[in-house]
Amino acid sequence: MGQHEVNVGARVRSRDGKKLGVIKQLMVHPGTYRVDGFILGKGILAEEKIVPADLVTATDGSGLVLGIDKANVAELPTVIHEQLLRSSGPFYDTGNQWVMRGPSGGQLPNTGAESFFMQAPIGTVSTQNVSNLSGDHVLISEGTDVFGSDGEKLGHVDEIFVEDRQISGILVRAGRLLQHDVRIPRSTIAGMSHLRIRLNVTADEAERLSKHDE
Repeated sequence: MGQHEVNVGARVRSRDGKKLGVIKQLMVHPGTYRVDGFILGKGILAEEKIVPADLVTATDGSGLVLGIDKANVAELPTVIHEQLLRSSGPFYDTGNQWVMRGPSGGQLPNTGAESFFMQAPIGTVSTQNVSNLSGDHVLISEGTDVFGSDGEKLGHVDEIFVEDRQISGILVRAGRLLQHDVRIPRSTIAGMSHLRIRLNVTADEAERLSKHDE
């Protein structure tokens, strides 16, 4: 597959032409910048789904096309990202049992409706995060912050350029330090995490590189 723009938020369609939802996040290996899949937002689905990159068969101006029909999308893995807690105290005591934080815990007990006014557990509280997302990947979203080598924030991710399933560059939306949108080549990316992308150049150097590419 040749180079193409992957817009986080782009629409996703099934092989039979049905609209499924939009790309919420890209799953990227931080060491190789390989895109191994993406998180499909709820859309017509009740839950977010993990979509392997191998299922993408085509890209065009309207988004991505998967190589499966709408009926098969429900079989994709559902994103699990929950928090368990164990508490002992006068207001909420779970004993030795882990319970799911929030209004629903599936097969597990849960803390009930969680609202702004909910009484927080008082006493000894332990928490444990539960996720089926690989620890080998970071999730890049539209709006992921981009920082220069001097620690200054340049702006945020708007589009991601992918070639042969590897990130070849990103488009950074103009921000406080950038006068216009700037295309950043992969060679200037020093590292990435769930929260930010760090460059090995400053904002001024990034703008000069972008103008040179143009």
